[in-house]
Amino acid sequence: MNEYYNTINKILQTLESNINITSLPSTTIDQKIQQQQFQEIDKSFTQLINLLKESDENGMVISVLSNSDIALRFINIFQTHIICCNNNQSTPLPNLKSKNKDYNNNNNNNNNNSILNNQIDKLAINSLRSLGFFLYSTSIIKCLSSDTQIREISTLLENTIQVTKNKNICNYAIWCFSSQSFPNGPISNKLPNTYCDLLANTPFNSKTIENEVLNSFTTLLQQNLQLYLNSTEIWLPIIFNKILRLENLPNITDKLKQILDIVVNHYQMKNNVMSERVSDVLLSGCNSFMENMGKLFDGKNEILSIQCWGIYVFFTGKLIFVNKMANKVLGLAEKCFTHENKLVRIETYNSWKLLIDSMDIEYISVDKRLELFCAPFMTGFTSEREAEVKKVSFSTWMYFLKQFKTQLFDVFNKVFTPLFVSILKNKKTFKDDDESENEKKTNNNNRNNNNNNNNCADFELGESALHLLVSITAPSQEVRRVSKLKLQGLYGIVLDTLPLSFNSNQVLKCITGDLEPFTLAISTNFLSTSTPTKTILPYSNEKIEIWSGLLKRMSNIDKRDQNYLPFLKSVLLFIQKLFAQLDPSSLSPDDHELWFYRSIYQLTISNVPNSVLIGSGSSGGENSGGGGGGENIIENINGGKNYIAIDFFTLNLIEFGFKLNPDQIKEFLIPLFEELCSCSFSSNNYVDLASRLNFIVGVMNDNVDSDVGLVYLLQLWFTLTKTIQSFIKKSHQLLSLPQPLIIRILESVSNLLVWPLRAIASTPYSNDTSIKPSSMLESNSKLWKSTFQSLVTIFSIKTTLNPTIGFILQTIDDLQLSSHFNYFDFILSITSPLVDNYDITPIVQSSGNTNNNQQQQQQQEKKKSIKNNGSLLEIDLLISNILLNLNNVLMNSHHSKMIINGGVNQFRILKQLSPLFESIGTMIKKCKSVPLCLAALKNMEGSFILYLKDGGKPTDQAILTKLTNEDKYILTTLIKSSFFTFYSNTLDILINDVSTLPSSSLSSSSSPIYNNKLLEQLELLIISAFTSLYDENKEKILFFWNETWGRQTLNQDLIYPSKLYKCFKKLENRVSIKLPNFQNQQNNNNNNNKRSNSHLGEYNNYTLELNSSRNEESQDDFNLPESELNKFNNHNINLINKDNKDVIMGGKSSNTATATPKNKKQRVSTTNSNQDKERYVFIDKPIENDISTQSLTDHQMEILEKQKLKRNSSTSLSSSLSSTGNSNNNNNTPPTLLLNGHNNNNNNDKYIENEDLLSIINSFNNKLFENQSTLSLLQIQTVSLEISNKVNMILKNRLFNK
Repeated sequence: MNEYYNTINKILQTLESNINITSLPSTTIDQKIQQQQFQEIDKSFTQLINLLKESDENGMVISVLSNSDIALRFINIFQTHIICCNNNQSTPLPNLKSKNKDYNNNNNNNNNNSILNNQIDKLAINSLRSLGFFLYSTSIIKCLSSDTQIREISTLLENTIQVTKNKNICNYAIWCFSSQSFPNGPISNKLPNTYCDLLANTPFNSKTIENEVLNSFTTLLQQNLQLYLNSTEIWLPIIFNKILRLENLPNITDKLKQILDIVVNHYQMKNNVMSERVSDVLLSGCNSFMENMGKLFDGKNEILSIQCWGIYVFFTGKLIFVNKMANKVLGLAEKCFTHENKLVRIETYNSWKLLIDSMDIEYISVDKRLELFCAPFMTGFTSEREAEVKKVSFSTWMYFLKQFKTQLFDVFNKVFTPLFVSILKNKKTFKDDDESENEKKTNNNNRNNNNNNNNCADFELGESALHLLVSITAPSQEVRRVSKLKLQGLYGIVLDTLPLSFNSNQVLKCITGDLEPFTLAISTNFLSTSTPTKTILPYSNEKIEIWSGLLKRMSNIDKRDQNYLPFLKSVLLFIQKLFAQLDPSSLSPDDHELWFYRSIYQLTISNVPNSVLIGSGSSGGENSGGGGGGENIIENINGGKNYIAIDFFTLNLIEFGFKLNPDQIKEFLIPLFEELCSCSFSSNNYVDLASRLNFIVGVMNDNVDSDVGLVYLLQLWFTLTKTIQSFIKKSHQLLSLPQPLIIRILESVSNLLVWPLRAIASTPYSNDTSIKPSSMLESNSKLWKSTFQSLVTIFSIKTTLNPTIGFILQTIDDLQLSSHFNYFDFILSITSPLVDNYDITPIVQSSGNTNNNQQQQQQQEKKKSIKNNGSLLEIDLLISNILLNLNNVLMNSHHSKMIINGGVNQFRILKQLSPLFESIGTMIKKCKSVPLCLAALKNMEGSFILYLKDGGKPTDQAILTKLTNEDKYILTTLIKSSFFTFYSNTLDILINDVSTLPSSSLSSSSSPIYNNKLLEQLELLIISAFTSLYDENKEKILFFWNETWGRQTLNQDLIYPSKLYKCFKKLENRVSIKLPNFQNQQNNNNNNNKRSNSHLGEYNNYTLELNSSRNEESQDDFNLPESELNKFNNHNINLINKDNKDVIMGGKSSNTATATPKNKKQRVSTTNSNQDKERYVFIDKPIENDISTQSLTDHQMEILEKQKLKRNSSTSLSSSLSSTGNSNNNNNTPPTLLLNGHNNNNNNDKYIENEDLLSIINSFNNKLFENQSTLSLLQIQTVSLEISNKVNMILKNRLFNK
């Protein structure tokens, strides 16, 4: 940059040092020296100009010259030389007209010019050239600090043009105006007049100068057109005359055309009113202008001719019609519209836009003028074959429509409808559905071979027409925007959207009075522009918006207008026609067509007012096709029947759905059905709620025949249920209805809720775990529950829902769904909320207590009542039946039943058991009703027996291996825990009730409740509890027995059923169990009444044969399984009598403490030197040192294993239950666990800690085993197996071979 700076600075110094050389007289300096100075100056200018020429590529030069000081010093030099030259003109010319003559004189007197004058002119030329480059650079222009400097330069250049006698100086001065970059152009008030003279008379008659004048004038107009508009009537005719001269072709025609376009664009964009003086001047020369245009047309310059015509009519406007010159002016356009050259036709349509611009809308809104302006468009749409011309004709039509803005609806049927219909009715635009296959092939071949380009033009024209209708009618702003962007990209034109709100007469007259444009747009099957031989359904979204716009504008029609229902009938018949033409089997894989028809259908439903859609009053006439509406009935719409709109839609829609595949139903039909349901149940006409709901449910009931139909109808059910749930939830006014109507509504909703199960029962069973109906119900169980909860929330305020709950549970039972295991997860999931919401208030009130006195009084009344009845306490028949229903559900949901049937996802079903058990247990606990608990034990005996056995844990271990830890917890722990809660709550209420009675009243005689009859009924339940795999079940039943029948110590009438007797026989010497009158029955056991297998029903086989795989004895000879006995012997909590205050019971008792998991008591033996007998203490379980954190060597691990084996060999891992003699002879001595099964105080036997091998192993940290060698692990395994075999053998000999 320093190099350029030095060079430019040197040039500047040279020019500044010689700036006054032209002002010095030649006598003061030597002529030779002066010549050398001029040469030096000329050299500096040349060097500067070369640098300026390179400035575009070399930014360094401009960077240096952009310095304000340098730039202004250079400009000052240029101005000095230019002014000197202007002052040196000996005889200034008065005006530009004399310049041509003076120029010739100057040529004759060139020899008389002095060398100094030539040098001055040369300096002026170099200064103008340099100044032009300076003015071109915006960076240098910024150095001009004020408008004054710009004005000085503009005035200097203007004066130079006027006074100079040098052609080159004049040309470069005009060039400076062309190249300048002043922000708002040159500042000079005289400049417009100067250019009027320059345009009228070119200086020196130079074509070069004329060309430069046009260039500079174009620049000036672009910079500040407003400055020159006042003189338009002067220079515009000059431009027209120049452009129409043949001799000017083609040198300056483009520049002249550019000047005219600048003016036209200004008036088009700014919407300025043309000066009448301009129109008058141009119209006064109409004959001359039209004649010259004709010459251009005849001279093969048709395009320029019609272009000039368009500009001419733009400036003359409607005066051509006022002065009756339309025929003369429009004649040229008429010839050009039919010209053989398509470029001429294209330019004619472009010029037609200028004619449209020149007209007022009010002026042309006359039928004849509208026809005149639309005539070229009709020709272009129907007769034109060239794609480019069609496109321009459509563009011009859009341009014409745009002029009407939002008032287009006033002339819609004149300027839009006929032209739109002509496009869509052109057979090249769309595919005719009635065309035969041969015609299709022939036409397709013709399209491909002969007229492919033309057909593509027709396709594009149809698509553009569709977008045009969308852009002016679509309600969606986004869809309109997309269509407008496409039209903008194709034609550069966007129309204003028609308003959605009209008055009724305008809608009927202008829009909906003729549906043809809209129905054609929707029903036309357009051909793709990329594949014209294939019929597809493009632009479906746009068609949907067209239909939506029609329907929304239809809403402006007064519903009382006699034309409204006929118009609605036309709409419905059109929809029916669309669906009649639809063949689902021939649809494309993506179902695009189906989606389109669904949207059209849905829009129609949503835009019909509810008052019209669902009618009002009652159905009228025997021809009525549906219910509910004396008003707004559409007559004779379907086979002579009368329908309200909602019935027409619903019936046809459900029937049509059977033709569709599942995916089509989901995507197409369900949204429509949802819309119908929303309309049907959104009215405040609650009286018809039940009848409308029963009608739809009845239609679905009549159509269930297979799994395929079931899937479809289930989808309808989901939609209907969701609507009903939302309706009930929001409709608190339902509570104001009379009680009979509320009951009707509850019945109808109950039928809706049980419909899926009715449908399942009517279809054949399939063990396919992937069957869709089951997965559908599972995924929608929340909907069922939320719907039922809505019923509870609303109606429970005014009435009880217990009958509804009973009806649903009884229906589930009556449907006999025991073979449909795929649906049991759904059944279980809906049963829980039914139990949760059962109103237990009547039960609680009948059994609740308020104070001690009332409690005692009620106990006496209860005792008296029991004596009178002599059987189980009576309970409400409804809850009794519900317990039976629940029993059947739970029995059918047991994993053993599923294994028998096979093919069922057990986890999906079993995980629903825990909530149901919790619900039943919660209800039992809240009621605290003895009759309810006894009814539960009796009516739910089957499920008690099944789940007491194994807690609901599946025996198939393959199920657990596939589950996550959380799911394993549900199956192994949660179900067992929830069942035990239910089981425990039931027994605790009975125990607590018994505990309120004096002990003497129970022990003295037989209990009125816990008698032989109840014992016979609960025989298998008690046995199942004692043989359960889980200790807590045994502990609870033992505690229950001791507190009920066990307290009847003086009851000589107590009879033990045979199987129960055998069970107790095994237990009497092993646990602390009270067995009144047990010894008296020992010899009479065979005479006990046997319970029939029919009482147990189908679960009998699952209980009595549980031990068959492990025991060869018969069912009647009951034996405890070894695994169950092992559980008894190794449990950490002693089973003792409740009356013993020194021992911990597993069950809850008011007289004993309860051992918590955090502080378990264990019995150990201790030796006293002074007393050779055992005594018992209770201590916390010892905590062993955590050796898992230690890193042991193999040798250390072997030593540890030996120590363990030695310790284990010194004790017995088995223990026996205390003898009968101890328990009977000394009631104050608790039963004990004795070493080797003997009770001999003279022996040296010692009591040992009751250890469980599994608990010992589990107490070790896993790291202990992980740190062992393979050899050590194998040794541990061997020792464990040997210990297990030895213990089993000892137990077998000790317990079963007595």
